[in-house]
Amino acid sequence: MDEKIKILHIVSVSFNYFDDIRQKVFLLSEAEKKFGVDSHIITLQYNTSTKRIVEKNIQETPDISFCGHHEVSGILEILDEFTLINIHGPFLGVGRILRKIKENKKIIFTWHRGVRLSDMFSYFVWLYNEYFLAKFCQIAKAIAFFDEQDFYRQFGKKYFNDNYRLADIVKDGEEIIKENSHLTLSQDGVKLKVIDGQALAFIQLYKFLNN
Repeated sequence: MDEKIKILHIVSVSFNYFDDIRQKVFLLSEAEKKFGVDSHIITLQYNTSTKRIVEKNIQETPDISFCGHHEVSGILEILDEFTLINIHGPFLGVGRILRKIKENKKIIFTWHRGVRLSDMFSYFVWLYNEYFLAKFCQIAKAIAFFDEQDFYRQFGKKYFNDNYRLADIVKDGEEIIKENSHLTLSQDGVKLKVIDGQALAFIQLYKFLNN
């Protein structure tokens, strides 16, 4: 991996609407660092109760590089420090940095799942994403997802014509088998944890986009 490549993951953690996504991003960044990537995380918008959960995630993934919680203005100040920016969706608050992101053209948009409608505020989160998701997909250098069928249900066919921009990452629950024992964590050098397989897929994507 080129040492000059520096990755920033941006994940929304408002209230508890994105708990699973936040946890996934922390594990993913930790795995990327294990494979030699200069990977960092910023969280955007959380309240006091969510802050405690974020702190727990940090304790569970001690090897990550957590850049802290930033307001939008703080994120804008540091974007130029990174080679690629991986924005994870669905999200809340990220839309305010769309103009700056559009200018630097080094964005990966990673789709995790649809918005879960659990209460009245979640409908606002859904509407917010209905407006901004398409805009981020339009400007992203690559669109990554973990479940093609889920991505298709959300976006339809409109992005499948841009196959060169789509990155189908290993789906959760799939068993990963690698012939290269130096990439594995198990003693037999065969099986690879799913999160590690996903991290390796992203690393290949980073290399491709940085060429």
